[in-house]
Amino acid sequence: MDSTLTQGQPLNIIANWKALRHHSSLDSLIIEWKLVTDDILETELSASEVLSTLISDDSSAETRQLATDNTIVFEQTTKLLPQSSTNAIPSNTFFKESYKLRIPTDLSPGKYRLTLYARNLSNATRMLTFSDNLTVNPRKRTFNSPNMAHSVNAVFGDKIKLAGYDTNHNDSQLHLTLHWKALGQIDTDYKYFVHLWDNDKLVAQIDTMPNSYQYPTSWWAPDEAYSDPIVIDISNLQSGQYQLSAGVYNPSSNNRLVISEGINSDTFDNTIKLLPLVLEK
Repeated sequence: MDSTLTQGQPLNIIANWKALRHHSSLDSLIIEWKLVTDDILETELSASEVLSTLISDDSSAETRQLATDNTIVFEQTTKLLPQSSTNAIPSNTFFKESYKLRIPTDLSPGKYRLTLYARNLSNATRMLTFSDNLTVNPRKRTFNSPNMAHSVNAVFGDKIKLAGYDTNHNDSQLHLTLHWKALGQIDTDYKYFVHLWDNDKLVAQIDTMPNSYQYPTSWWAPDEAYSDPIVIDISNLQSGQYQLSAGVYNPSSNNRLVISEGINSDTFDNTIKLLPLVLEK
C-alpha cells in the first residue's frame, strides 16, 4: 500500500493471499480495516497463517486485538476476496486482491496506523494480520466561495451547489470558471456538463470531472469550495446568440442530479441556464 496520501484521496491496497487449505465458501470471510492514531502493540501474522486459521474449524484460535489506548478514526469492512468469481478456495492457491478504502476526506493531517483484521464469520475467528504506518498530508483547501460575476446558487441532488461562474471568450474559445460547493460528504465521483445551444441544436459541449478528472468530487471535504476553470472550443461557430446550460450527473448510471434550487433552473431536464453567449465574428 502507499505509505502516504493527501487529504481526500482513497487508500488503495493490493494484497497477496495464499490458501493453505480448501475452503468451500468465501461469503463468510471478511476483512475489518481500522485506522488508528497510535502504534499497534501486537505482532502481525502472515497472510498464509491467517487464511490457514480462518478456514479451520477451531473456534478457539488466537484472536489479536488493538491496544485499548488507540483512537479509531476510520473503520470499513470488505470481503476478503471481493473480486473473486468463484465461491471456493482450493488449497495451495495464491490470490491477488485490490481494496479501495474511503478514508474520511476531512481527516486531519498526521501519522496513523492501518490495521487489517481477517474474520471468519462461520467460526468467529478474528486475526490481526497486517499493520502499517500511514501518513496523511494536508491539502490546500478553501471553504469560502470567491467573488464571482454571476451567481446562480443551483443545488444538485442536495449534494453539490453551483454557487456561480465567471466567463469570457474570444473568437475560438469560451472560458468558464465554475464555482462549486460541497454540501456534505460526497461518496460518488460525479461528472458535470456544460452545453452550448443554437436554439434546439447542441453545437458545443464539455463533459468532465473537476480539474480534468484530477480532483473528483468524492475527494472533496464537506463544505469545501472549489473553482474549476474549463475551456470550450467555439472556433466553428458563426456570429449569433447561443444559450449555455449546465448540470451534474452520475457517470455510472448517467442519471442527472435533481435540481432543488437555483436561478434559471429547469427541473424538467435538471439543468441550470447560464447567461446567453453572444458572438460577433
